[in-house]
Amino acid sequence: MAGKVTAIAGAERTLAAAVDAFLASPRSATTHRTYTRTLDHLARSLGPERPLAAVSSDELAAAVTELWGGLAPRTWNRHVATVRSLLAWCRRHGWPVGDLELRVDRRQAAEDETKAIPIQARPGAHQGRASAAAALPDRGRSPARQADCRPGPRACVPHQPSALPCPGAGVERPGSGKRPSPPVLRTGRATVQAVLGRQDAAPAAPLPAHAPR
Repeated sequence: MAGKVTAIAGAERTLAAAVDAFLASPRSATTHRTYTRTLDHLARSLGPERPLAAVSSDELAAAVTELWGGLAPRTWNRHVATVRSLLAWCRRHGWPVGDLELRVDRRQAAEDETKAIPIQARPGAHQGRASAAAALPDRGRSPARQADCRPGPRACVPHQPSALPCPGAGVERPGSGKRPSPPVLRTGRATVQAVLGRQDAAPAAPLPAHAPR
């Protein structure tokens, strides 16, 4: 059955047999490839047919240091963790490792200083944002209103838009017989109709009738 491992007795308890049994346990493909590369190199260094019980802790540490001692801290730590996983698995499944242990230290990996600094952590980030916001024009105000509301000791004077009559307003069309429409005054925000003259003014005089031909 896949995933079921039993301890091997007698002379077959070699280092290579222990590695094969350990690698037969179910795990992800990436982890399996990583474990296989590390433990195959270790078995060749110590001797694949060597009895597992004959390997000492000093020999194990010397082999690991010779194989991966010159690598980067993160790579070194990965190989050390793989070997220790093998020893822990052997103890759980009755393999004769005795007091065998890997007596090496993990290495402190240097912090990655190439990462981008977050905007919030950059010096002067908040001041830069405030300056940029102050430099942007106020789109909700006209240039005249912005000029009237400049910062300073002077008070903000609301802008007074000029009222100009709409072209064509108040002009009577010939033959319409209707009162002229009141002129339309333009302001800055709303259109106001101002009726010029009194409401009870007399209507316009009718046009004279054409004489018969």
